Amino acid sequence: MELVPQHVIPSHWSTRLKVMTAVQTNWRAIGEELGRVPQDCRNKYKLIRESKLKKGPFTVEEDALICQRVEEWGDKGNGL
Repeated sequence: MELVPQHVIPSHWSTRLKVMTAVQTNWRAIGEELGRVPQDCRNKYKLIRESKLKKGPFTVEEDALICQRVEEWGDKGNGL
């Protein structure tokens, strides 16, 4: 189950879509309502959500924190 923060949902989405995404994301239902492929709806949402993330080079503090966490937790491959 993937929960969607309400501040990320576009304001032009219907109340029904907002409720659906607040409880559990049902990409098939969203796709059917919009007449689109569910995967395209999910990809579009991810683009909206990712636009809120910090972009650009890492700061010295962020670099240090990454190195510290790798030392603490180890490098266990691609755990993304």
